[in-house]
Amino acid sequence: MKCSCCGKKKRLFESFEELDTAVSVCVECSKKLYKYQDYMKEKNENEAKKILVEVKGTKNSPEFEVWLDAFLLRFKKKEDVGQTGNSSTESSEKTTTVEE
Repeated sequence: MKCSCCGKKKRLFESFEELDTAVSVCVECSKKLYKYQDYMKEKNENEAKKILVEVKGTKNSPEFEVWLDAFLLRFKKKEDVGQTGNSSTESSEKTTTVEE
């Protein structure tokens, strides 16, 4: 078995995390993905970008790239929802200011 992210071969007694039926990652890559997720939740985009560069800069399998795109899309959807909510709040504040 090989890590879908970095290409590292599994050794005896080494654990891999199965992210999908065709995607398994080693412990180091799994930690990076969890760090990315935590940074995005904390809205620490600079650190998240550093982790993303590390993950994308390795020997990714095509299956992992498809999985990673879907993984990253989840965070973009959350950001879009947050931005939409903020813009509606700003527009309602503007209308109340205009009415006064």
